[in-house]
Amino acid sequence: MNPAYQQLIKKIDDFIRKYYLNKVVRGMIWLSGIFLISYLFAIVSEYYGYLSPVTKTILFYSFLITQAILAWVFVLRHLINYLQLGKIISHEQASEIIGFHFPEINDKLLNTLQLQKQVLENPDQKNLIEASIEQRIKTFKPIPFVAAVKISENKKYLRYALIPLATVVVLAFAAPSILTDGTSRFLNHNTFYKKKAPFDFEILNQKLEAVQGDDFTLKVKMTGDQIPQDIYIEDGLNSFKLDKKDIINFSYSFKNLQKNKKFKLYAGEFSSDEFTLSVKNKPALLGYSVQLVYPSYLNKASQSFENPGDLTVPTGTVMKWFFNTEYVSAFDFKLNDRITSLNLVEQDKFSFTAKILKNAVYSMFLKNDDLSGEDSISYRLNVIADEYPKIEVNIKADSANARVIYFIGKADDDYGLSSLNFHYQILKSEDNQRKGKNFSVPVNFDKGKSQSNFFYLWELKNVGIQPGEDISYYFDVADNDGVVGPKHSRSATQVYQLASKEEALKNIEETSNSIKQKMQSAIKQAEKVQQQAKKLNQNLMDEKNLGYEQKKQIDQLLAQQKKLQDLIKDIQKDSKQNLFERKELQPDEKELLEKQKQIQDLFNNVLDEKTKKLLENLQKLMEQNQKELTQDQLQQMQTDNKSLQKELDRILELYKKLEVEQKVND
Repeated sequence: MNPAYQQLIKKIDDFIRKYYLNKVVRGMIWLSGIFLISYLFAIVSEYYGYLSPVTKTILFYSFLITQAILAWVFVLRHLINYLQLGKIISHEQASEIIGFHFPEINDKLLNTLQLQKQVLENPDQKNLIEASIEQRIKTFKPIPFVAAVKISENKKYLRYALIPLATVVVLAFAAPSILTDGTSRFLNHNTFYKKKAPFDFEILNQKLEAVQGDDFTLKVKMTGDQIPQDIYIEDGLNSFKLDKKDIINFSYSFKNLQKNKKFKLYAGEFSSDEFTLSVKNKPALLGYSVQLVYPSYLNKASQSFENPGDLTVPTGTVMKWFFNTEYVSAFDFKLNDRITSLNLVEQDKFSFTAKILKNAVYSMFLKNDDLSGEDSISYRLNVIADEYPKIEVNIKADSANARVIYFIGKADDDYGLSSLNFHYQILKSEDNQRKGKNFSVPVNFDKGKSQSNFFYLWELKNVGIQPGEDISYYFDVADNDGVVGPKHSRSATQVYQLASKEEALKNIEETSNSIKQKMQSAIKQAEKVQQQAKKLNQNLMDEKNLGYEQKKQIDQLLAQQKKLQDLIKDIQKDSKQNLFERKELQPDEKELLEKQKQIQDLFNNVLDEKTKKLLENLQKLMEQNQKELTQDQLQQMQTDNKSLQKELDRILELYKKLEVEQKVND
């Protein structure tokens, strides 16, 4: 290639580089101006507008994207072209621009470039064309193509950058907080910055913590130059006015807290940061059940109760508690003074088993990581003690045999009887081998029942009791307590004292004397009744009917006759007992005993059924006012008492005679 032409091309390339350098300079001015204006708009908007994080984020990324686009459009793409990279203007386009700025060149430069192409197309005219090109190049040589681009002309655009720059400088001195705070807050576009209020919300509570289910009173103190009249709390979607205590102190109560609460305080256009009231999960007993397993000897089926609270149970009951909880990590069960830490049996479920023997108080302490479980739930266990059995015994001696004793009794227990025994002990005896000996005899009763009547016949003859011996005796009853074992109760201890031979003889003698005295009284009484019956019968002969006075006298006569009969029965009883005692004491005196028995038989025949019937007839006839028949009965009474008197006289004489013989024998 022609060297002159190469030099021309170099001058055109220098123009092209300056052309793009001019665009870079101008783009920098425009970019700086737009950047500063956008920057001022963003930070001033945030500084005064306290934009939301969403708005700031949109504005922030819009700013970045816009600046990036503008940087490419105004600067970067031209800078790349300046470095001869990418697509740039052609030499022909550059020639047109140069020709536009230098009228003397006009289209000559473009034509020169076109002639150079013809050299390649018409090789036969090469010399001619090259000569023409050199001639043209000589005319271009004094002209500086790069002068067509005047970078200094960009000064007119500087005002678009200097004005916002000056604004920034002014703000830096006059209101630096707009730049510093605005920039910081704009860069932290995800953070919300509230507008600086002329007052502050000061929370007086040391901790914003509460226990689940409790109430919490928020205490707020206002400080600053301007104190608002009212302040409000924003709780989710709702707003509430705080209670005003005085000019600067306010309060608000959260009721029945169940979960964490986020809230803000605000007054007018100003609000506080967001606070969180932390609610600690309270360990809770949702419910529990108790299974009662009663002692087997009670024959009572197990029972279950839901949330029973206080309970009353029999002694020895096995209690099984099953607890359903929430937010509980540790469960302490206190039974009286004993504390047991329970283990989980499954999720949120605990259990405890104990055998209850006495009254108790049980408490439950629930804990978790937040709460220590100082509060407790307490209930009472009232234990029904297995009472001691009770026994009542009535003693009745045999009227015919002093050595036979009848016992009629009743035993009872709250749950059931297991045994009943008759115990006796020889307290006093001349036989040392017998003295102090204890004996026990089972007594028939309704075993297992809670109440039983019983009867027991004790024949001392079978015991082998000897004269002068003392025997203590009592009944022992036991219940069916299956917890601590059968409990026993006793009847009162009684002592049976058998008289010695000397004492027995003395008693027989005293009884004999008593019998004689009673017989003498009976003889006199029989005579008296006989005389009164005779007299009354005579009086009735003069009367037509039985009058009041006569009936009264008959009643008195019947009473005396009854008294006589009772006396004779008493004599019969004493005589029978005397005979028994004599038999026990002197069983070998058969002849005397036979005579005494004969006398006893006479006693037994003194009063017969006929006498008793006579009294009944007399009473009936008197009530029927039958005078004649009444007289007949009175006559019969007179006769019978006369016979009775004679019979008693005869028995008395026989008795006295027997007594003499017995004394001689003794």
